[in-house]
Amino acid sequence: SRSESAAVLVGRAAERAELLRSLDDSAAPAVILLAGDPGMGKTSLLDAICFALYADVPGTRSKRGLRSDHAAADAVPRVTLELTAGGRRLRVSRTPEFARPKKRGTGTVPVQAMVTLEEHLAGRWQAIGTRNDEVADVIKDVLGMGMAQFSKVVLLPQGEFAAFLRSSPEDRREVLERLFDISAFSDVEAWLAQARRDAREE
Repeated sequence: SRSESAAVLVGRAAERAELLRSLDDSAAPAVILLAGDPGMGKTSLLDAICFALYADVPGTRSKRGLRSDHAAADAVPRVTLELTAGGRRLRVSRTPEFARPKKRGTGTVPVQAMVTLEEHLAGRWQAIGTRNDEVADVIKDVLGMGMAQFSKVVLLPQGEFAAFLRSSPEDRREVLERLFDISAFSDVEAWLAQARRDAREE
């Protein structure tokens, strides 16, 4: 499937950056390169995408560190991602667990993580899920992969592409079969294998 649009909000270093990229059928590239100097926010953007989809971040980083230490005490950390996949237009919004100041007195109180999944139907956004398990089921069904595969073959962040290249042929084949429709090639391969067996029997 091909994303028509993606909008990501990333909170980082007491500022909020918005990236909006619209892709149409004629211009959508197969690969988008995210490049920049160290500290420009590349990893933050990838973390935001993964967290929006899977409620976690790739690699050894922790989702507990998603909220900037420089953010205002009452700022709510939130990421919103819009995507089109599997013929469906979805919007997922998440906030990680965090601590906010008490309304009275000193100290903080924990705020539970929240998620809302919406689908654009009949010209408007309609909520279709607010539980982690039901949202996870929809996301996995639409994208056809979990977070481990998504971060390995879609994001390919900061050198992890090398790990994909070093994986076994069987692992690479499984991943590529999920990403691309190779049924026609598989049919040809099976036909050639059968023709070879038939030729040996003659």
